[in-house]
Amino acid sequence: MSDGFHSDGILDRSGDHQICDAYLRSDFIVTSGLNLGDNLGDAGQSSVGDSYLFSPDAASHDLAVGPSNDPSEAELGTLGDGFQLESRLTFFGSDGSKVDVLTLSGPDADESDDDIDHATPGYFLPVSPLKPGVEYTLIKADDDPGDFSFSDYTCVCFTRGTMIRMSDGTERAIELIGEGDSILTRDNGAQAVRWIGSRTTPAYGHLAPIVITKDALGNHADLIVSQQHRILLADWRAEVMMGSHEVLVKARDLTNGDTIYRREGGVVEYFHILFDTHEIIYAEGIPSESLHINATTLDSMAEESRAEIIELFPNIQSQPQVSAVASRMSLRSYEASALLKQVGFR
Repeated sequence: MSDGFHSDGILDRSGDHQICDAYLRSDFIVTSGLNLGDNLGDAGQSSVGDSYLFSPDAASHDLAVGPSNDPSEAELGTLGDGFQLESRLTFFGSDGSKVDVLTLSGPDADESDDDIDHATPGYFLPVSPLKPGVEYTLIKADDDPGDFSFSDYTCVCFTRGTMIRMSDGTERAIELIGEGDSILTRDNGAQAVRWIGSRTTPAYGHLAPIVITKDALGNHADLIVSQQHRILLADWRAEVMMGSHEVLVKARDLTNGDTIYRREGGVVEYFHILFDTHEIIYAEGIPSESLHINATTLDSMAEESRAEIIELFPNIQSQPQVSAVASRMSLRSYEASALLKQVGFR
């Protein structure tokens, strides 16, 4: 891998969309109340006060949310193209959590249950993670799903304790890095941090981190990142297959169930780090992306953080095409899978 690679800017082909985890309604069952034994329904079929349990065997199904250049990237396609938001259900968990669930109407209703109306949504989208074993009581059912927001869904970031290479060659834990500190970047040498932020969230479902164990990708210690965080891979086969020697791959697309896996349970603290441009930095010794600002990542942030970034980069809203420039080609999930098979990683 040549450290002399420089990019004039590549449009991020993933677009302003994210791959979200949708579940079959049969994975969320009424365990007490008026609708005992029923699968999750829409607002009109649900009764406030009913209690639900989320199946520990629930399997997620990829659904793209936001404009996608390639709807085939996600198993279920794209929200708005076949699937529509139908209602919003709000639950209070026995662990003290509050969770919104968006029910979906779509072409693939769950036909495994002959006792239900097949016109009801076959899938649902939890806006924040559901935990198996937690009892969820329905406290509100609204026919209006409202607007979908990534505010509780996505994050592209490192976890507390991640060691970042500074411009002087030393390494520093990310939580000890501040605005103005100088970090070594792959393309542009020493660059000052413009903004750094953090959030703590339950480590479940789509917010559970990905663990890249020591040496799995040449990293000198375990690297723990969010599922949407992208790692830089370099291989001649990437150039043959994708037209670029160096590509960015989401951590969730690197999982192999062994040396790279999703870790569920407890809470996790995520850190965003932002420069003037999208940069490749070194985390636990391997190249990885900094925060890439576009419409989706802005929407994924708390209002205070979003306001801080807009103040730093006032043109980000008036000139959104500028923020769409990524430092490398970003692979779609199926492209990443094909490449990893070719290099013998799977």
